[in-house]
Amino acid sequence: METRDGEVLHADLVVNASGRNSQFSRMFAELGPIRDTKERAEAGFVYYARHYRDSGNGLPEATRWPLIHQETVTAGTLPGDNGTWSLILVASSRDQDLRALREVDAWDRAIELFPEYAHWARHGEPLTGVQVMSAGQTRRRDLVADGLPVVTGLLAVGDAWATTNTTFGLGLSMSLVQGALLRDAIDTVDVVDHVKLGLAFAESLETTAAPYYRALADWDTHRLAEIDSVLKGERYESADPAWLVIRALDAAKMSHPDLVRALADVGSMLEPRRARPGQTRPHRPDHEPGRRRLPLSRPRTVPPRTAGRHRLTVRATTGSTPNWIRRPDAG
Repeated sequence: METRDGEVLHADLVVNASGRNSQFSRMFAELGPIRDTKERAEAGFVYYARHYRDSGNGLPEATRWPLIHQETVTAGTLPGDNGTWSLILVASSRDQDLRALREVDAWDRAIELFPEYAHWARHGEPLTGVQVMSAGQTRRRDLVADGLPVVTGLLAVGDAWATTNTTFGLGLSMSLVQGALLRDAIDTVDVVDHVKLGLAFAESLETTAAPYYRALADWDTHRLAEIDSVLKGERYESADPAWLVIRALDAAKMSHPDLVRALADVGSMLEPRRARPGQTRPHRPDHEPGRRRLPLSRPRTVPPRTAGRHRLTVRATTGSTPNWIRRPDAG
């Protein structure tokens, strides 16, 4: 391998961990057909985030779940270190009305419509205004094509192999899982047998990490279509059983300990992403009679006018400066 400075480095194996903007595909594209499953969607997600720090009152009260998906907006909380935390609002890039969330006043009014999270904004001292980020496209780069490695002696992990929706924060978990898979492959295959090692690692990725990639890519497709339907005043209908199950599980997760455990385990990559509708989860010892179960409050009931039950509308008086955020029926 030759560096930018002209230094030549020799190694039995090079691991590409250079992230979502990895240039390796471009660098050796002439070597063969690297299968790139980049999905060039017409729209994506836009993140509107603010960061806070403790102002002497300690950390805000923990939320029961870090994400809430409403009709056209997702709200989320992200605890940090050293007494800091973040709040995010996620919208479709097609939703032009919600671009006013770039303004602090509009963002503050919007977060108040999520009572589960609003206290996180009131509790501390703001560190930033509204920081805006457009999510990168879902992309997967395979180094095996037609049953053979496109290039030998090179393997990719983390975002260099596949990128997913950052809303769910699985990038680090995916990287750790792939690092463990690479370790196992090297333990079982001689590192100098480049073809066999590349195929073994690709197979382990396909059976362990790829199901998460596919599930999140499918979620993106459905979620954007759902938002588009709401913007048109329509109801989104899908016959995809996986989407119907995940939406039902998300809605009911706080109604039963087994449901919240199932969603948390899969969402944290503690359980393999292989379950299909109709399959049951394996028996867990902590569910035996007499064992303490996770203490949960009663199922949440959402009042008719709670955030998300109506579409958020941003109104502006002059230019792009928002004047208020209200629901269409709020008067």
